[in-house]
Amino acid sequence: IEANGLRILDNSVLGGGAVDPNGPPRGGWIALQQSTFRAKFVLINRISQELNVQDVEAIGQIAVGKVPPLIGARFASFYLYDPAADELVLRAHNHPETIAERIKVKQHHNTVMGLALARRRIVHIADIEEYERQHRFRFERTFAEKYASRSCISAPLLAGQFTVGILNFADKLDATPFSELDDVPIVE
Repeated sequence: IEANGLRILDNSVLGGGAVDPNGPPRGGWIALQQSTFRAKFVLINRISQELNVQDVEAIGQIAVGKVPPLIGARFASFYLYDPAADELVLRAHNHPETIAERIKVKQHHNTVMGLALARRRIVHIADIEEYERQHRFRFERTFAEKYASRSCISAPLLAGQFTVGILNFADKLDATPFSELDDVPIVE
């Protein structure tokens, strides 16, 4: 398996252990899971080091280019928050189509991004329709037809007391919901 130029089941990364191309490494599926987690943490460390730059464009490209493969997300978008205009301003995305360049927060507060912005914490939704039923709340989902799944993660980007942006992930490649245990900690 390869992601961001790193082979996940390569002995040089995983610290040894035979890899059978027809099955899991020695030790069974638990060993495979441990190996995969170790490799993901190597990738997270590399991405964290790359994010220590002051260039917003570079941060945006890293966020939408290198993080999605780690959580199996098809789509990602990176918005900066302009508090003076109370708008989210698109800086980077990997969607095949054009997406909203500017979003007025007051007009679109009933969105997953609006919820993450208001709460100042990650919003993980395994199934948006189930979330709406449980919370008796209706999200504004103007572009719902563009997504294959009903699961998403929206993470506010914080700098001290200030929210500086939002990072969104949608559509797991394997069509499963995003996981609170596996995906959210990576986004954090």
